[in-house]
Amino acid sequence: MNELANVIYQTEAGDYPGILGSRLHEALGIMTDYRHWFQRICLRLELKEGRDFTTLVKKVRRGDGVEMPGRKIDHLLTIAAAKEICLVQSSPIGRMLRRQLVAGEQKIQQAAEVSQQEIRYYRQRLEESNERNLQLASDIAAQNEALAIQAVRLAQQSEIMEKQRVVIQKQTKTVRQMKPKVDYCDRVLNAKDVLTIRAIAKTYNWSGQKLNKFLHEKRIQYKCDGGWVLYAPYVGKGYTKTVTYVRKCDGVERVRMVMKWTQKGRLFIDRKMREAGWMPKEEES
Repeated sequence: MNELANVIYQTEAGDYPGILGSRLHEALGIMTDYRHWFQRICLRLELKEGRDFTTLVKKVRRGDGVEMPGRKIDHLLTIAAAKEICLVQSSPIGRMLRRQLVAGEQKIQQAAEVSQQEIRYYRQRLEESNERNLQLASDIAAQNEALAIQAVRLAQQSEIMEKQRVVIQKQTKTVRQMKPKVDYCDRVLNAKDVLTIRAIAKTYNWSGQKLNKFLHEKRIQYKCDGGWVLYAPYVGKGYTKTVTYVRKCDGVERVRMVMKWTQKGRLFIDRKMREAGWMPKEEES
C-alpha cells in the first residue's frame, strides 16, 4: 500500500491532522514488526510523545465483531513527524509518500485559511449580534429598573393604604366605643337639672367645702357676699345656674341666691379634677 489517502485522523473527540503510525508503517512496506520499528524510529529521530505523536489504545475485535480481551497499540503522528520518517527511508516509496503528505498539508493549510476567513466572518457577525444583545440587555435592564421603581412605589402606596385602613379601623372601633358615652354626654348636657357642689363632691369622695376650695385655688370661682360666683372667663358658658331661695326668719322673709352646677358644669369640674390627678371613686382601682 503506497497511498495514505487522508491526513485527517478522526477520533471521538474530533478530527485532527495526523497520520496513523500503523498505516505509515504499512504504506512504507516495512517488514519489521510495527511495535519494534516504531520504537527504533523514535530513538533514531528523537520523536517525543505529546510533541510528535500520541499513543492510541484500540479495542481488538474478531471478524464476527466480538471484542477480544487484548488491546492494540497505535500512534497518531504529526504530519511533520511523518514527513521526517518518510525522508529517512531514502526509498522511492518514502519520497512519494512524503510528497503526498506535503500535498495533504497544503490542503489542510488552504482549508485552514478558508476556515480562518469563515471564522473572521462569523466572529464579526457574532460581535454585531453581541452588540445588539448588549443594547437589548441594556434596554431590558432600564425597563426592569423602571418596573422595580414602580413596584416600590406601589408597595409604598399599599403600605400607606394599609396604615390608613388600620387607622380607620381603629377610629371606627373608637367611635363605636365612644358612641354610648357621647350619647350619654349629649343627654347630660341637654338635661335641665342642676347639682349642688356637695352632690358633685361625693363623686370623688370629697366634701363640698373641699371641692369649693379646689375650684377657688384653680381660679374658677371666688366668694362674693357670702356665696360663690365664677371668675369672668367662665361666666356665660352654661356651667352654672343661680337659684333663688326665700326663707322666713323671725317672721321676716329673706332672699338668698345660691350658685348650682349644671350637667355641663359637672363635666367641666370632672375635667379639671382629672387634670389634677383625681378620679371619680367608681374608677379608682
